Amino acid sequence: MKRVLICLVAVYCLLCFSMTVSASDEVKKTSDEGISADAKEVKADAVKIYKESKDAIVRDVTEIKENVPKDLKEAKDSLIQQSKEIKESAKQELKEIRDNMNNPSLKPKEDCK
Repeated sequence: MKRVLICLVAVYCLLCFSMTVSASDEVKKTSDEGISADAKEVKADAVKIYKESKDAIVRDVTEIKENVPKDLKEAKDSLIQQSKEIKESAKQELKEIRDNMNNPSLKPKEDCK
């Protein structure tokens, strides 16, 4: 009787253990598939973000390459124009100074008051 009882308990334990193992295998397969799907989705998103950022960088670099020479030319033209204005202003002042030195009788209107 003890032997039969021990055998029944052993069979019961084996059945419970085998059910648990098969259930855990199913859960593991399901979770592995879920993890695999999540990993693929993350990878796809990472590739998408990489391509978008690469395209943005390329677009920015080409824009900079196009704009820098144009901006340099504008800056150069602006400096040339400013230097011409300064030169003309200096010439005018020098001419006024020479005229005043040659004709000391001519006084500016401010001094006459």
